Amino acid sequence: MWWRGRRWSVAGVWGKAGLLLMCLATQAAGMGIQTVGNVETVGQGWVNWEASVVKARGFGVAPRDAISAPQARLLARRAAIVDGYRMLLEIGTVVVRRSETVMVRYAIEVDTVLAGVEGVIRGAQIIDEREHGDGRYEVVLQVPVHGVNGLSSVLLPRVLAPQQPGAVFPSPAPAVPAPATPTVPWPQTGPPWPAPTLPPQVSAAAGHTGLVVVVRGLGAQRSMTPRLVTVSGEVVYGQWSPGQVDPDFALRHGVAGFPRAVDLSRRGGARPLVVHAISVRGAARTDIVISDEDAARIRQANQAGRFLDRFLVDIVIE
Repeated sequence: MWWRGRRWSVAGVWGKAGLLLMCLATQAAGMGIQTVGNVETVGQGWVNWEASVVKARGFGVAPRDAISAPQARLLARRAAIVDGYRMLLEIGTVVVRRSETVMVRYAIEVDTVLAGVEGVIRGAQIIDEREHGDGRYEVVLQVPVHGVNGLSSVLLPRVLAPQQPGAVFPSPAPAVPAPATPTVPWPQTGPPWPAPTLPPQVSAAAGHTGLVVVVRGLGAQRSMTPRLVTVSGEVVYGQWSPGQVDPDFALRHGVAGFPRAVDLSRRGGARPLVVHAISVRGAARTDIVISDEDAARIRQANQAGRFLDRFLVDIVIE
């Protein structure tokens, strides 16, 4: 891989088996995750769930033996990019690990996930950079949560189109032996990805146009693969059969939105069905528990609007 040989490679950051075996709570404390609104700060980076982007800040300092000011600046910038990649890798792994339950259910191998995260991080864009007066160089890198080049591409194709006998998912590109002098790919510099645009809603005459789930004070975490379950564990939303949904739409936009407030919901539409969670479950606290009564209301409303199959679901975590 492009960072093989560096001390912060995937194997060095988490360990091959660490993705699924390390305690989520311990990791969260170690990474210093703090949430304000829909933005989670993780070390030198952050995840904006409303905008569906992951950003990381990297810093670099030129070596003392630089032979000229231009070389010093170039080397400092290079070091900042390496630092930014390292931080993006760590944050990306945090985000993907929240889908641990789904990974186990669909037998998605750890190595496949790690390779996928590596590939996504390689496509990072530089969205900001500056040189500080003290000699430090700073860059801000960004990758999308959703899209063919986003973190969700590591999981959603396998979740929404489970592998059938004889079906073959594309394998990660084979690793290329690292050159004698490791090089750092220069990320594409450009503006942030545009916010996804949802297609026009299909009219559900006099019915509900979408679902909004309010999760208040329960310590829930946002995830690329959230689930709604009943008290008995029955899955109301978050589990699909082959051919039931459009996997391409989910890959581009995600299976649920995370607006900051109910009145900011886009997927819910003009007449959303609003329900309130009663608890959360799972090691990552991403399974949202609703009452049996609300589960029945959702199923009944969905018979007319079919909003669940079109991913018209927003989750408001307060």
